[in-house]
Amino acid sequence: MSLTEAVEANYDLCDYKFMEMLQAEAAECVSVGAHIEAAEYQQLQSTISAVMAARMASAQQKLERILARKDPRAMESEVAMMTRRFVKSC
Repeated sequence: MSLTEAVEANYDLCDYKFMEMLQAEAAECVSVGAHIEAAEYQQLQSTISAVMAARMASAQQKLERILARKDPRAMESEVAMMTRRFVKSC
């Protein structure tokens, strides 16, 4: 499993506290000269940020598609259609 796949699979666990912990661990590793470990923490943090950015971009596109419908009923229809697609993919 790649790092990106692992982050995707465990994304719900990657909260703000976890990101702070990663940053603190990386700083601690640097302070004791463990640069390889620090780089691994930084790589994980970068991967989480990239996955987060991709998810936010996807959510933004979906919201734009919904809002482009303008009429509330059409918006509701778009949401229902997205929901059906999501349920089928699971």
